[in-house]
Amino acid sequence: MWHEFKMLFLEGLGASPPQLHLIAGIVLYLGALALIRRPILSLAVVVGLQLVNEGLDLADDLTAGRTIDPTSILADIAWTLAAPVVIAFGLLAWRKGRIRK
Repeated sequence: MWHEFKMLFLEGLGASPPQLHLIAGIVLYLGALALIRRPILSLAVVVGLQLVNEGLDLADDLTAGRTIDPTSILADIAWTLAAPVVIAFGLLAWRKGRIRK
C-alpha cells in the first residue's frame, strides 16, 4: 500500500525516486528547523522519519513478495539526508563564526 501511494505521488509530480527523496529531505528538514530551531535535532527528526519510511518500504516489499535491494535502501537514505546534512553543518559553522556573516 505504501509503495503504491508513493508511485502515484511520483507519477503525479513527474519526479524520479531520487528527486523525491532529495526534495522530501529538504522540505522535512526546513519544516523541522522552523519548528525546533536546532539544526542537529532537526536533522535527527529527518533521520528518524527516513528510517520509518524505509521500514514501511521494507514491510511493504516483503508482504508483496518483491526482492529486497540493500543498495537501493542505502541510496534512498543518502538522497534524503544529503542536503539536510549540508544545511545543518553549514548552519552550525555559520553560528560558530567559522563562516563569515
